[in-house]
Amino acid sequence: MPDAYADLGAMLREPRDIVFDAQLAHGTELAPFLRGLLGAGYRDQMRASSLVGRWRHMKDQLDHLFWLN
Repeated sequence: MPDAYADLGAMLREPRDIVFDAQLAHGTELAPFLRGLLGAGYRDQMRASSLVGRWRHMKDQLDHLFWLN
């Protein structure tokens, strides 16, 4: 797997069709495929988003809430 990121902000700022080629041949390099698939949303490096941590915190709070009831 390539060390790559999907930049959802860029994908929303510069929308385009996402076309998935189901005929991806075995042994094809994945990075060029992802670049073509995600377009402006493909990043080699990117600052980590705090969103995942915030979602995990909300999930933990909900799990605790339902456990108490």
